[in-house]
Amino acid sequence: MKYKNFGMVLFFMALPSLLLSFVICNEAGEQHCPSVASDGTNFLVIWQDKSKIWGQLVDNNGDLINTNFCISTEMENFHQCDPSVAFNGSNYLVVWHGYIDYDRNYNIYGRFIAPDGTLDQIKENFLIFEGAGSQYSPVVASDGTNFLVVWEDWTNGTLQSDIYGQIVDPTGNFIESRFAISDKDNGQHGASITFGGSNYLVVWHDYRNEYPSHIYGQKIDGVGNLVGNEIPIATAPSSNYHEKLYPDVAFDGTNFLVVWGDENATKIYGKRVTISGTVIDANNIEISDPSARYRCAPKVAFDGTNYLTVWQDSRDWKPLWNIYGKKINYSNPLDPSKKNFLIYSKYSYHLRSPTIAFGNGKYLVVWEDNSGGNNTSWDIYGKIEQKNE
Repeated sequence: MKYKNFGMVLFFMALPSLLLSFVICNEAGEQHCPSVASDGTNFLVIWQDKSKIWGQLVDNNGDLINTNFCISTEMENFHQCDPSVAFNGSNYLVVWHGYIDYDRNYNIYGRFIAPDGTLDQIKENFLIFEGAGSQYSPVVASDGTNFLVVWEDWTNGTLQSDIYGQIVDPTGNFIESRFAISDKDNGQHGASITFGGSNYLVVWHDYRNEYPSHIYGQKIDGVGNLVGNEIPIATAPSSNYHEKLYPDVAFDGTNFLVVWGDENATKIYGKRVTISGTVIDANNIEISDPSARYRCAPKVAFDGTNYLTVWQDSRDWKPLWNIYGKKINYSNPLDPSKKNFLIYSKYSYHLRSPTIAFGNGKYLVVWEDNSGGNNTSWDIYGKIEQKNE
């Protein structure tokens, strides 16, 4: 018996870390809103911890490099949340919304971080935009030199949000001023962004036609000019008032793939968009299995051959959330050999808000995990996924 037990210990010790989930941060309290980017060698994971923004470097075997570190330093007494991160070939830019006074109008802030985790001390917690109203939920992408930061902007009134952007150069200076990406009636929310070809593509869910929401997009060049008209990506009328929510987007070298959650149908859908802004697919690509119970919050990345879309899903251990995914062939998104697969689950615990990045031949999937045992204890976990899985 002792020999068998010892053998099992050796077996589990020998399991490579990429087969297992791993803790990125499980400090007391709550950690939320993870985001992740790759520098081509390692990953930077960031998240909201209480009222600060924190980060952790992770290598492509899932091993932590050094320890968690605070990004929004010198802002300890104020509320900082909902971060996003991108890499431009030299440094990361982390952005978030927060307030530093007590009128509680949220503004957009940023900070540069070197690939080794060194925090920029020159542009420390620099202000990207402050308006008469609040700004929320920034996202960021890079064209390889500069960054485009996009957010929900409530400066024009309290009844609806618009989508605005700002180009930031590698030193933290602004190229021109903030600009409107979409300011149609009734509100635009949940923006996401990537760079591909010679332009960015920003996508969001939109209430211009009132309820239900639809998915729109807009191309933007490297200096902040809108390229062409807005792109109606998923705007077909629905007799069931299906809400199309929180899109994400990735680029495969030729086309973009836009994915989103359908609230009422509880499915994950997608459509491809060319670099010229033409929607390729007349019908939605159904990414999640029809049999699944409820799915939402998709994220997508590309590995040079396939996309991997991840989302939170309650098909197992009902009604608890797990993390599922699906590989999607860029030229044949309906390939029947590509199936939904479980990325990670924990019996009796919720996993939610997944995000994903690809780098150095592997994906890193990151999520919120409440295996601390209650809804007031959320940690940040991750798992390495192989490109060929």
